[in-house]
Amino acid sequence: YTGFYKNVLESDQLIKQVIIPIPMQGVHVISFFDKLGSRKALAISKVSLAMSGYFHKNRFTSVRIAMGSVAEHVIAAPQTADILLAGELTRERLEQAAEMLSAEAQPIDDMFSTEEYCRQAVRGLLIRNLWEFITR
Repeated sequence: YTGFYKNVLESDQLIKQVIIPIPMQGVHVISFFDKLGSRKALAISKVSLAMSGYFHKNRFTSVRIAMGSVAEHVIAAPQTADILLAGELTRERLEQAAEMLSAEAQPIDDMFSTEEYCRQAVRGLLIRNLWEFITR
């Protein structure tokens, strides 16, 4: 995916296979896709967030994060992933990661939402989806 209605595939090509590695025994996979829109029936997202990671002994050992509707095209959040990988998942680390995610977003003011709304929304989606895993 390289932009609005654009990708690297030619018109006669299709994706045949997606390979998802099986995690090691005892490793918990945390993955989610969450989005915010004006209403449930509307397919257009104001913000979307996808994450997948391996979680073991209150720490992430692998994390991938992507944001949608906060830039011209879907973007990764490698600095946020680095924060989550840096140690035990505590409330403080989750808040720090959420702040970085907001900073990594590249939203604009448009007819759907404001830049500030998008930054706060993507931050909230990360916290909402990882809150149950933090170390008390």
